[in-house]
Amino acid sequence: APGYSIVNDSKNDSVDLKEESSSKENIGSDKNAQLAEAIALAKECDAVIFFGGFNRDDDTEGSDKASYDLPYVQYELIDALLDVNPNTVIHINSGSAISLSQFSGRAKAILWSSMLGMMGGIALAEVIFGKVNPSGKLPVSFPKKLSDCSAHSIGEYPWHLDENGRKVCDYDEGIYVGYRHYLTRGIKTDFIFGHGLSYTTFEYSDINVSDEGDGIRINVTITNTGDMAGKDVLGLYVTNNNETPDTPLRVLCDFGKINLEAGGSGTISLYADNSALAYYSEEKAGFVTDPGKYTISIGKSTEDIIFSYDFIRDSAV
Repeated sequence: APGYSIVNDSKNDSVDLKEESSSKENIGSDKNAQLAEAIALAKECDAVIFFGGFNRDDDTEGSDKASYDLPYVQYELIDALLDVNPNTVIHINSGSAISLSQFSGRAKAILWSSMLGMMGGIALAEVIFGKVNPSGKLPVSFPKKLSDCSAHSIGEYPWHLDENGRKVCDYDEGIYVGYRHYLTRGIKTDFIFGHGLSYTTFEYSDINVSDEGDGIRINVTITNTGDMAGKDVLGLYVTNNNETPDTPLRVLCDFGKINLEAGGSGTISLYADNSALAYYSEEKAGFVTDPGKYTISIGKSTEDIIFSYDFIRDSAV
């Protein structure tokens, strides 16, 4: 793939990606030839495994990304592979969310990993060929486009001019970041926080709720109904149904993970104490819990809710 460098134009403070001129120009000068070669190989195969995403030069903590898209010509290559061989597994390596919308509706399988270490290749091979069951859940949401992100959707990023003509960026999104923003604002994502697939299946039963006064505890029996061992993760979310505070639709307050052999069963115990019901009050300069109606929910992700329980807190905390 060609290399790219970030060039800052001091005249207008814009940031552009400029292609480096070096031996890495292969895709730039020979792109059509290499694309044709990839397509020809894909046509001959029963299945294709595409490895793409970012390297550590493109995806780093030292600077912001210049784009939400995959670099180089990866979308063009992925589209071409899917056109000639629908049995294409797409693996994306990235340290953060990136745009998958261009192929998420076409690909039969998408595997995401976050900057794996030196044994990452073996780990991926064991997952792809079925030796290990993928049991991960997304730690972030993948919005469909950059403008759906909270800072962008409210018009704050990258900056605006204040009354003195200075470039400023206000943190006006407040607590509405990540899944809190997408769920509360009704913005559909490609993949939401907590999403994750498995080679096996799970069933949930004997859901028991107990109000312990200082909190709510929920026990869930989980059964692996498939033919392969696997791990499952459930999240516990709280919803404030009162009108006074400005709170997100759903907030994660606990989670549990369990490893089950094929046919095995086990219990996950989730707990939300009264602090999970609290929100920060600027007027009282502290966290408070209002009396009123609340909902506690269990979900396989922030959207895939399997159980909800309504309860009332009679006094403020």
